[in-house]
Amino acid sequence: MLTRNLEQEIIMKVIYAYRMYTSLDMEVNVLDLIKDITSLEVSLKNDLPQNKDVHEEPTLFIKEVVLETLKHENELIKIIDEHLRGWKLKRIDNVIIAIFLFSLAEMKYLNAPKAPIIDYATKLCKKYCIGRHKFVNGLLDEVMK
Repeated sequence: MLTRNLEQEIIMKVIYAYRMYTSLDMEVNVLDLIKDITSLEVSLKNDLPQNKDVHEEPTLFIKEVVLETLKHENELIKIIDEHLRGWKLKRIDNVIIAIFLFSLAEMKYLNAPKAPIIDYATKLCKKYCIGRHKFVNGLLDEVMK
């Protein structure tokens, strides 16, 4: 059973990986990417060897958030870009962009409550983007006003 926090971490990693592959003009099957990253994360969480065949199916929540995020990616990028003050989007770390994208998609298209989404986005930033959590918190709060 995947926790919501682990699901959101998987979503962030899928969005990040998808954006990296497509930036290199590589074709990627999103559903395969979701399944592969989910299996890897479950293996790591359960301290299983990475070559062990894990059959953890991605949850509907993971699929829904990833697909909504990618469906609206251009619109979400535009929203982020409009709220950046003194920053250029290309200067922002791709992990932070992935966090912004899925957090905004959850709030805007899936009607998730703002406070827990911003809280967990901040936690992800503390884990993966040391020192940038206040930037993420402030920008998400500003965008969702």
